[in-house]
Amino acid sequence: LIFENSLICEGRFILTDGILHFFVALQLLSLSYACQHPSFISILLNGLTLGFACSCKHTAWALMPLNGIFHMYFIINKYKNMSINQKIQLFGNDSKKDLRFFARFLFDVLFRGGCLFGLTLFVYYASFVIHIIILCFNGPGKGFLNKTVRNTLLSGQWNSLEPQTKKLIGPSMIYRVFTLNVEMHRANMRIDTFHPYESRPINWPLLTSCYVGFLTFDEDKEINMIGNLFVYYSAFLALVYIVLSDVIRMFRLVLIQFLKIKTNYYVSPNWKHHFILFGYLLHYLPFFLIPRCMFLYHYHIPLIFAVMAAGSIFDLIFFIPAQIRSISKQKNELSTILPRYLAIRDKSHKSFDEFGSIVRSVLKRHEYNDLFFISGVVFMIILMIFVIAGFVIWSPFTYGSTINHNNLALRIYRTFLKLDEAYD
Repeated sequence: LIFENSLICEGRFILTDGILHFFVALQLLSLSYACQHPSFISILLNGLTLGFACSCKHTAWALMPLNGIFHMYFIINKYKNMSINQKIQLFGNDSKKDLRFFARFLFDVLFRGGCLFGLTLFVYYASFVIHIIILCFNGPGKGFLNKTVRNTLLSGQWNSLEPQTKKLIGPSMIYRVFTLNVEMHRANMRIDTFHPYESRPINWPLLTSCYVGFLTFDEDKEINMIGNLFVYYSAFLALVYIVLSDVIRMFRLVLIQFLKIKTNYYVSPNWKHHFILFGYLLHYLPFFLIPRCMFLYHYHIPLIFAVMAAGSIFDLIFFIPAQIRSISKQKNELSTILPRYLAIRDKSHKSFDEFGSIVRSVLKRHEYNDLFFISGVVFMIILMIFVIAGFVIWSPFTYGSTINHNNLALRIYRTFLKLDEAYD
């Protein structure tokens, strides 16, 4: 994401979106920590960061169901994975144990849900109150307000009576916040006229739509919001991999059940992948229902999740197997094999040969896992080289450098975007 041109351009020229991306990333960090390490402080921070993100733009409200569903997932797993002794210690072993279990479970759900929802609404409401208090003068945007709220605006000249009297006769702050939110939504939905830089959600993942023009200095210098092809494509392919791996896993399990095949095959679903995929869909699919004209920058929050998918795939394929098998399994196997064979009374060559073959197989698997790790590093370096190259290639559009007809960025993007109209 550091080398993604459209995010850089958006953060430089549309102030709210740069702030939005920061708080979305911070919220995802706090959500992950609060789910895995629940405490009053972690859940408090989770709710506050959710409120900060939603206060930037309404597109962040999709984080609310994402938070709710994954907190529920971890609460259910918490009680599901309790040992019998833990359950007896917490809920007893009498006839009322089920009632105590349900009460404790319900308390966890209501406490987390109440904290998240309450803190989010509090921060969201407080941000609007501060906004209304600071922006108390007449301005060009007063036409968006209804008459009662408009009458509370000051003329721009401070005196001893006007501010106090207008505050007293005006509607309540809750009413002002509510009507302002309603009008914001209506004004957004009224943006339905054609725009030369507009695009549709179906075009965003693979950059098959129009770019977004920001500034034009002269015929050879301008700033356009153009995405880095290598970031967009690698992120989208990672999402496809997650979907296909889940479909194949489910198909195999159904096939085993249908044919009644006796096997120990079972691969538990990866909650991190589902977290990323669910977050991506929650922030991407609703745009298909919005009638107003939209632009490529509306895809930036889904893009954050898609890039997370790419990192998760590297972990899944290369680094996690290498770490788990090399550090844990192999060491455990070697530590249990040696005492077991030394304790055998029969010191025949067969026993030692068997011991040697097992050790060699373990070491061979260890080398195989090292190869996994090295391959992951190599693939990651190759991908980063392409991403950085893409950033350099399209940086003239991001920073307003000189662009000519022979520019590599222009030649490449003519294949994908509608740049011909601007430069022919």
